[in-house]
Amino acid sequence: MDNADLEKLKISPGKLVPKFKASVTEYAVVLGSDAKEVKISPLTSDGGASYAVKGADSSKTVHLTPGKTVEVQVVVTAEDGQTTRTYALCIRCLSADDASLAQLDVSAGSLRPAFSPLDTSYECYVPCSVESVSLRVKTEDPAMKVSMPDGSPVGTVQLNPGHTQISICVTSVSGASTTTYKIAAIKGRLPPTLQLKSKNAAFECAVCCGIAHRPHRIQDGPYLYCFTCLEELTRTSKQDPFTGRKLEEGSWMVADYGCDSELAKLPAVCSTPSGAMESTVQQMGAKLMAERRKSAQSEEPTQACPDCSKKVPSEDMPLHKELLCSAHHNVPLPKQEVKLKPWEQRLVDESCGSELQSLLKKAKEWENKYLAALPKPGESPHYPEGHAPLDHLHRAAQCYATAVQGSPREKQAHLGLALVMEELFYAGDLYGLHREAHEEETEGEAQQSSKEEEFLAICGLHGVGSSAPLALQLKAVEAEYHSLKEAGQTHKAEHVQQLYAWKSKKALQASQGSYSVDTESPLYRAKLKLQDAATVGSSDPTIVYHMGRVCLLLGERETARQYLTAALALRPTLSPARLCLGLVMGPEHSKYAAKLLLHGLSQWLLRVQEGRETLAELEREPAKELHGSNFYRTSNTLVMEAFLRLSELGGCGFLSKDSALLCVTPSVPVARLYHRAETYKKLLWSSLKARFLLLRLRHKQKDPSVGQLCHQLSALIACSGLPSSPELREMQMEVFQLGVALVPGSSEALTHLGTGQLGEFEATGEERWLKEAEKSFRASISMEGKPASPTTVPEQLKEQEWWKKKQAAAAGSEAKKQPAAQTTAAKNPVVKQQPAARATGRQPAKAGVQASRNQPAARQTPTKTTTTQPAAKRGPGVKQPPRQPTGPTRPGQASGATRAGTGSKGVATLGELKSGASAAKKPQASASPAKPQESKPSETATVKEEPETPAPTAAKAEINKKTHHPRIGLARTLANTSDSAKQKESQSLYREVVGMAPDIHDAYIELGEMLAKTDPIAAVDVYARFPFGDPPSFDDAFLHGEIVRLLMASESYDNPQLCSSMVAMGKALGIGVLEKQVAVLEGKFKSALLKKIYAGVHGKPVDDPDLQAFFKFKCWL
Repeated sequence: MDNADLEKLKISPGKLVPKFKASVTEYAVVLGSDAKEVKISPLTSDGGASYAVKGADSSKTVHLTPGKTVEVQVVVTAEDGQTTRTYALCIRCLSADDASLAQLDVSAGSLRPAFSPLDTSYECYVPCSVESVSLRVKTEDPAMKVSMPDGSPVGTVQLNPGHTQISICVTSVSGASTTTYKIAAIKGRLPPTLQLKSKNAAFECAVCCGIAHRPHRIQDGPYLYCFTCLEELTRTSKQDPFTGRKLEEGSWMVADYGCDSELAKLPAVCSTPSGAMESTVQQMGAKLMAERRKSAQSEEPTQACPDCSKKVPSEDMPLHKELLCSAHHNVPLPKQEVKLKPWEQRLVDESCGSELQSLLKKAKEWENKYLAALPKPGESPHYPEGHAPLDHLHRAAQCYATAVQGSPREKQAHLGLALVMEELFYAGDLYGLHREAHEEETEGEAQQSSKEEEFLAICGLHGVGSSAPLALQLKAVEAEYHSLKEAGQTHKAEHVQQLYAWKSKKALQASQGSYSVDTESPLYRAKLKLQDAATVGSSDPTIVYHMGRVCLLLGERETARQYLTAALALRPTLSPARLCLGLVMGPEHSKYAAKLLLHGLSQWLLRVQEGRETLAELEREPAKELHGSNFYRTSNTLVMEAFLRLSELGGCGFLSKDSALLCVTPSVPVARLYHRAETYKKLLWSSLKARFLLLRLRHKQKDPSVGQLCHQLSALIACSGLPSSPELREMQMEVFQLGVALVPGSSEALTHLGTGQLGEFEATGEERWLKEAEKSFRASISMEGKPASPTTVPEQLKEQEWWKKKQAAAAGSEAKKQPAAQTTAAKNPVVKQQPAARATGRQPAKAGVQASRNQPAARQTPTKTTTTQPAAKRGPGVKQPPRQPTGPTRPGQASGATRAGTGSKGVATLGELKSGASAAKKPQASASPAKPQESKPSETATVKEEPETPAPTAAKAEINKKTHHPRIGLARTLANTSDSAKQKESQSLYREVVGMAPDIHDAYIELGEMLAKTDPIAAVDVYARFPFGDPPSFDDAFLHGEIVRLLMASESYDNPQLCSSMVAMGKALGIGVLEKQVAVLEGKFKSALLKKIYAGVHGKPVDDPDLQAFFKFKCWL
C-alpha cells in the first residue's frame, strides 16, 4: 500500500550513472552532441502505484538541445495516495565543443579519487613490481578524439621507478577545445639495499642517502630528495635546512620527472636473502616480487635437537646447544604472586559480563574498532562522544581486566591486558591520543610533575636553568644535598637524594635508547601484566617473548636476555625473539648475535616489501594488529637498533655494514608517524647515527662525496630538535671538525664549528670552548667574500688546539711515509723502467686502473696527492652547491623548534648538540689521512702516470657569502664573557644581525635581554623595531610580552608602545592573557588606556555600543 519505489528505470539512448537501484534517487545522463531526444521508461514495484514525469516537456520523451542540461523528475505515488518518492535525472546533451571522458580505467591499482568526467587530476598507486599500466578510455561522444600528448593512441605506459605523469588528451568533435586528464602513477619504494652498479651521488637523496624515490627538489635548491623524505623534513618548518632559505607558500617543491626517467634505465644491484640481484632499476621490482614468491614457498631448514627434541633452525644449532637447549640450560623464570593491582581493579566492569570466552571475544572486537578509528598522517578526525579510539581501547581493557578478576590463572587474559596497556602508551606516543585519567591516576601524574618542578627549583637555587644540560642540573642537586647534610638537615637531604636518583634513572633509560617511563606509565603497567602472564604461562613461548621484548624497550637488558633465552628454548624458531636476543648478546657471542640479527632483519625486509607490494604503505591502510603484536612494523625502534648493531658487528650475509646503515637512514619518513614524541625521537636518532657511521665509513674509503655528506649531516642535526646528550654532541662535534678539515676556507663550515664549540661551553662550562668558538666565528667572518678553498687556512683556525693536534698527527704520518718510500725505492730499482710503459701506454694503464679499484687512493698516490685528495674533492676540483648554516628559528615554538647557534632557551638547539673534551679527540682519526701501506713499485709508478686525478685547480672555489649566521654566533659567544669591551662588541653584532636579517626573533630577544639589565627602555626600543606581522603570530606575541613586562615593571604606563603591545598580545593569545596587567592598570585608574586596549583586541572603535556597555559595567566611563 505504501510502496513508492520503482522496479526499473531505463533511458534510451544513454545510461544512468550510477546504475539504477531503487533506493538511489539521483542520476546523471550524458549524451552525445548528435542526440535529439531521450525516452524515459519507468516501471513501479507495486502494480497499484503510479508515476508522473515532471520537468522539461513533462512527458517520457525529452527533447534535447546541444550544450544544455535538462532536469527531469519521476514522481512515484504509492497505492495509498500519500506516500511518494521522487527520482531525479540530470540529462546533459554535449555540444560539439565539449571534450570529456565517460570512462577511465587502469590495469593496475585504482584511481584516487574515483573517476568522474568533471575531475581531471588523479593519483594511482601501484606496487613496485608493476612495470607498466594499460589505460582504458571511453568518451562521452564517440566522435571525440583521444590520444596521448604526442598524438599516439592511448594504450600501455611504461612506469618510472617512483613517479610517472600520464596525460590523456580529449579533443572535441569540432576540434575547438581539448581537455587533458592527468594521472600521477606512483610506485612503491624499492628495498633500501638497492644500489646503482656505478655509484652516482646525483641520484642519492640528501636525507636518507639512498636512491631517491619519487625524486623532488626544493626550487633553486642544490639537492635531490625522496618525496617522503622532503615531506617529513619540511612538515613543521618551512625552511630549506641546507641553505636556510624560507620556503614561501606555493610551488617550492618541484618533481624531477627527468631524473626518475633516467634512473629507470640504470643498472642496479639489490642485496636479498637469496643473493644479489641485478637488473635495471625499472625491472628490479618485478624480479624481487618473483623471488619473494619463490622464497615464500620454501621453509627455513630445521633439524631436531638430539637433547631436547625441539625443532631448531639448522644455522642456529651451535647456538642452541651452547646457550639455549633446555636439557642443559633450564634456568627457571622468576615467579610472583598474581593479584589485581589497584589500577586493574578500577578497570573491572561487571556490565561486560562474566563468561571468560565471551569477555575475550568482546575485547578483540573493541581492539578492532580501535584500530579502524586510528587517525592517519595528514588527518585530523573528529569523533562522536564515546567513539574515539581510546574509548574503544578502554573498553577492551575493561573486558580483559574483568576476565582477569574472574579467571586469575587465564594467561590469555593477562597477555591481552598487557598488550592493551602497551597500546595505550603507543596511542599517546605515536598518535598524540590521551584520555582523561582517573582521579587516582591524576594524583600519580601530579606527583611525577611535582618531582620535576621540585628538581628544577633546586637547580634554580644554584643558578642552573631548566634548559641547562642534565649534567649541570645533577651537579646543582648534588651540591644542594651536600649543603643540607652539612647543615644537619638529614631528612631534607635524603629527599633531595631521592630526587637525584629519580632523575638519574630517567636519564639512564633515555641514554640506553630505551623508553623513559615511570611507574604510572601504561608501558610499565604492561610489563607488570606480562610478569603475571609469564607466572601463569611460563611454558608459553609467546608470552615469555613479549616479557623479554618489553623489558628490552625499558632498558632492562639483563632481564630481557633471561626471558628471551627462555622463549627460544621453548620455541627455537620464534623469529622476533631471535632478533631481540641478538640485540642483548654480549661481545663474547658477537658471531651468534650477527646471525640472529640477520635472520630477524631479513624477515623485516620481506614483510615491509610485502606491505609495499600490497600498497599498504602508500594507501595508508588502517593497522591490523596492536603495535605490541606487530613486531615487523616500520615504527619499531628495536628493528632500527638491530640494523645499527649489525653494522657495528661488521655486517653479516647479504647485509654489509653500509647496506645495514642504508636501511636505517629513511626510518622516519618511511614510518610516517602521526605524532612526534619519544618513538619519533628514537627513530630520528637512529637515522642520524646511521648517517654518521656511513659518513665515517665513506671517509675511510676516500669517497669523493664525503664532503657533501658531511654538510648534509651537519644541517640535518641542526634542524632535528633532538634533546642534547653527550653522544649526540660528540657526534656533531666530529662532523663539524671533519667539515672544516675538508674545506678550512669555508665560512659556513667554520660557523658550524663555532656553534658546536659554543654548545660545548654551555654543556660543560669550560672556558676553553668559549675561546675556541670565538676564534671559529671570527675566522668565518674573515673568510667572507673569499674563495671557500681547501688550501686556505684562517689564522684563527691555526690557533685552535684540535687543529694543532690534527696537523701534528698528519706530520707524524708524513714522516713515517718518507723512510718507507725510500726503502721501497732502494729495494726495487725496477721502478725507473717506466719509459717502456709510456711507449705502449697499455699495460701501465691497465695496472693503474686495477690498482685504483682495489686499493684506497692513499695507498697508491704520492704523499702530496694523498694529503690533498679529500680537499680536492670539495674544493676547486669539483664545484659544490652553496652551503649555508640553518638560520635561527623563531622563539616560543612548540617542541621541535631549534635555533642555529647556542639556543640557550627552550628546546635543544644546534649549539646544545655538542659534548666535552673527548669530542675534540675523535675527529683526529677520521680527519687525518689514513696510515699508508707499502704498495708494489710498479703500481705506485703506474698511478703517477694515471691522468684520472687532475690537479685541484680545474675550477674556481665558490665565494663565501656574507651572512648573519657567524655574527649572531659571535655575539652569543661574546655575551658569555665578563669582558665589558666584548659585551659592547656583542651588542654591536646583534644590531648588525638585525640590519642583515630583520625577521630573526632571536637577535632582538638576546640583545634586549642584555640591555634590560641596565636600561629597560632601551630594550623596549629594540623589541619594538621588529617587523611585526598582522595579525601577530605566537612568536610575535613573545616579543610583545617582553615589551609589556618591562614597561609594567618600570611603571611606564604612558609609553605608547604599551597599548599596542597589549593589543597584539590579546589578539594572538586571547584577552585572558592580559588579566594581571589589566588588574594593575585598574588599580592605577588607567581607564582610558584600558578602553583602547579592549577596543583594539576586539577590532572595534572605543565608542562601539557593545563596548560602551562593557566599559560602563567595569566603571571605566
